Amino acid sequence: MTAMAAGNYDTAATMLSRAWDGVSKEAKSGNTGALSQFNTMVHAIAGARLMVAAARATQSKAARYSRFASGLSIPDEARVPVVREAVKFNMKVGNYGYVCVGG
Repeated sequence: MTAMAAGNYDTAATMLSRAWDGVSKEAKSGNTGALSQFNTMVHAIAGARLMVAAARATQSKAARYSRFASGLSIPDEARVPVVREAVKFNMKVGNYGYVCVGG
């Protein structure tokens, strides 16, 4: 999550995807702690991939992808930079309604 908190979404997506196998095996075995961690990891991977896509997309799509990413259930330390990016992308396209609500 530290890569995601630092805004390195490409690195975060790669690292989280690598950790996915171990956590998913534990979650399937019925470990409730691993199940909670698995759900958080799913959201974090999706958020990181959405932010990578936002960086490569047109401004309107970047605004949309980042809004979706900011709405995911990820830890606050990783969510704060995502919300900041979402605000920036949405301001660029004139979506000030999101800026007031989301920021």
